[in-house]
Amino acid sequence: MIPPSSRKVILLIGSNIEPFRNILLAIEELKTNFSIDSYSSIWETKPIGSDGNNFLNLALTITTDLDYGTLKFGSLRDIESKFGRVRTPDKFASRTLDIDVILDGDIIRDENIWKYVFAAVPVAELVPNLTHPVTHQTLADIARDLTKTSWIIKYPAGI
Repeated sequence: MIPPSSRKVILLIGSNIEPFRNILLAIEELKTNFSIDSYSSIWETKPIGSDGNNFLNLALTITTDLDYGTLKFGSLRDIESKFGRVRTPDKFASRTLDIDVILDGDIIRDENIWKYVFAAVPVAELVPNLTHPVTHQTLADIARDLTKTSWIIKYPAGI
């Protein structure tokens, strides 16, 4: 079988348990297996669906030739587990680390980028002109609208 060609993938890394530490450790771990091409700033947001600590989120772009399933359910889950991620039925539970595939080449893998400030804002720093398939709004415009109704704080990029 011929491996898929290398492509750009945007990941969203989040944490609300020792978040700065865990995000930095995740980035260092990702660097051992992937080329990291760009980073967003780090953004702090309130948790959704729980009373837990605030989350920090950061988007980054990697280059990979791994297929989607191997990347998401192999490499990224292994990194989450390595740094203490425990999966529970509560999808809003606090977590040491959450790594989501947002954009896989030209394929949108996580619709949260259109709905939630924690995803839209960091990803919009990397692909501001990404266009919603139905409304045709850019992600930058959607992110800007979400910041008007959501609490969010920016920390400078500098990873």
